[in-house]
Amino acid sequence: MGRCRQAARISRWLPATRRCGAFTGVHDNVLIIAGGANFPEAKPWAGGAKVYRNEAYVMRGDTVESFPLGRPAAYGASAAVPDGVVCIGGENASGPLPQVFLLQWQRAQKRVIAKNLPPLPFPLTNACATAIGSTVYVAGGENNDRVSDALMSIDLSAPNPVWKELARMPRALSHSVLVAQSDGSKTKLYLIGGRARTGSGISELCSGSWSYDPGTDHWKDISLSTTQKASQTYPPPRQYYRRQLHPGGRRRQRRHLPPDRIP
Repeated sequence: MGRCRQAARISRWLPATRRCGAFTGVHDNVLIIAGGANFPEAKPWAGGAKVYRNEAYVMRGDTVESFPLGRPAAYGASAAVPDGVVCIGGENASGPLPQVFLLQWQRAQKRVIAKNLPPLPFPLTNACATAIGSTVYVAGGENNDRVSDALMSIDLSAPNPVWKELARMPRALSHSVLVAQSDGSKTKLYLIGGRARTGSGISELCSGSWSYDPGTDHWKDISLSTTQKASQTYPPPRQYYRRQLHPGGRRRQRRHLPPDRIP
């Protein structure tokens, strides 16, 4: 019953927040949804114009409140840290952005505030991010020039936080999933899937997965082999089904639509 009531509450305010590519995260037990993009007037194939949203929504209990964000953007990465939700990159009508900011819920004042953080070394959209404690990691993404293979981190607990470039990803990817998870002895990063824009206008999808050890600055391929994917009787190693949601499937191709046509 509790989950049903929660689903009913969420369904009441979802139409107001319907958008793609929003920054999302939890801070001080409230859910924050900020920015994003949609087509409010008509579908893109019917000539509708994409609008980059400039609102932040906060869900707490049975209520949802809207606050001005002050920076319309979508398709960025976000990661929750003890001090708030870190929002990274993204794009607006002018293109990819290097911006980084922190969203915080101020319980006493009942409002969301945004604090600027050191920007990325270069603009990025469609990147992925996660955090270990107060250290935020950003992987991949793309801009007008290229698809990125960069892994970067910033320690927000440092007196003067700066972005550091770490070991390059095994391949350049955007639209990936990045999670931080213990392997039983230490916390590592896990990069899952993604795609890469090509000059032909076709994006190549990737079903690979890799782990990254922050202690050694080293990547390891943990992709399932063809035999493991096809096996019906021999299960994959424990870490695949106990600790990560690991997508399988074949490599495919997908046409890369222009930004103003993507929901």
